[in-house]
Amino acid sequence: MLPNGFLIFSLQIYFIIKPLKFTCMATSKMRVEIPKNPKEELELAEQIYKHHTDVGAASPLNSMTDFNWAAEGPKVATCLEWHKKAEAYKKQMEEAYKERDLLLKGIDEAVKATRDVLTGINRSNMKRMADWGFVVIESAKSSGGGASTEGK
Repeated sequence: MLPNGFLIFSLQIYFIIKPLKFTCMATSKMRVEIPKNPKEELELAEQIYKHHTDVGAASPLNSMTDFNWAAEGPKVATCLEWHKKAEAYKKQMEEAYKERDLLLKGIDEAVKATRDVLTGINRSNMKRMADWGFVVIESAKSSGGGASTEGK
């Protein structure tokens, strides 16, 4: 059996070594974040506008002077529809680029091979390659980093 004072003494030492931490809601720092994602921000705006209209004249948002939810609120649904259209177009764009890239690979190789063949054939007069649509750049022969001119 332990002496009566031992338990109190043990608790005192414990709290000296490991003090209790109390947090007060009034002094703790809190943040209210606004989503950075446009879709999430529009969904938040929908919730705000719905609650604002549900509360009606008692809404504290009626006291805002710089922004008016009566004017901005109806725009939220339209903006969300435009966002959905933009996302659909983005998806179509990504698919179009994917299809383009599949076709472009062979075309790119054909253009490079054509350049190589025509370079061999027209070695003495490279300007003839302009007839095929190539841009022929004639480098200055000086070693001073001279200017280049386009020849056709």
